[in-house]
Amino acid sequence: MKSGNINKNFKGYIASPEVESGPGILLLHPWWGLNDFFKRTCERLAGEGFVVLAPDYYAGKIATTIEEAEHIKNNLDFNNVLRTISKSVEFLNTHPSVISPQIAVIGFSLGCRFAVQVADHFPNRISAVVLFYGGGDQFNHAKATYQGHFPEHDPWGVDQEEIDMMNNQIHEAGLTSEFYTYSNTRHWFMEEDRPEYNAEVAEKAWKRMISFLNPNL
Repeated sequence: MKSGNINKNFKGYIASPEVESGPGILLLHPWWGLNDFFKRTCERLAGEGFVVLAPDYYAGKIATTIEEAEHIKNNLDFNNVLRTISKSVEFLNTHPSVISPQIAVIGFSLGCRFAVQVADHFPNRISAVVLFYGGGDQFNHAKATYQGHFPEHDPWGVDQEEIDMMNNQIHEAGLTSEFYTYSNTRHWFMEEDRPEYNAEVAEKAWKRMISFLNPNL
């Protein structure tokens, strides 16, 4: 498996499987930034056979506290973030190691908002979207299939009413989805560097994600 930063002009992290080719996945980090956990997540996905690109739309900034994360997020240029992610779609779609004509997008928290937007912006390039504890409301042009993983208790993300509303919007757009809400979990339950991490649920969600991604790429 190969992994590492991309280049000086394009900040991000890319990981490829041992065979050096596979379907493409775009991973969009949350408000913490592209920290070590999400780089390891790229490598773990590469171990499953995917070519994974995680653009760094924080330009190297890493938050370790909620206060730091809120400060960075509140000062984001969201249009610039979307430009960076759009370039990432182009980069991954044309990467010589990516064998799939379409790619998947995985969003974590803040990254979910961008995942939904980019799938709607590139309907012919993105076939699958996975959301962890977040969502969006743009499905007018998308052609993707959606999977969502949500905690039971979440003051930082979307509540059950918002999840149901998003699910309805997806279905009204003629698209399909499978959403899961996990009992006794909180925001960040996937992230092993957070106190909210739930190993059992994280493994269950991971297996569901891999089973979802393979037939949709």
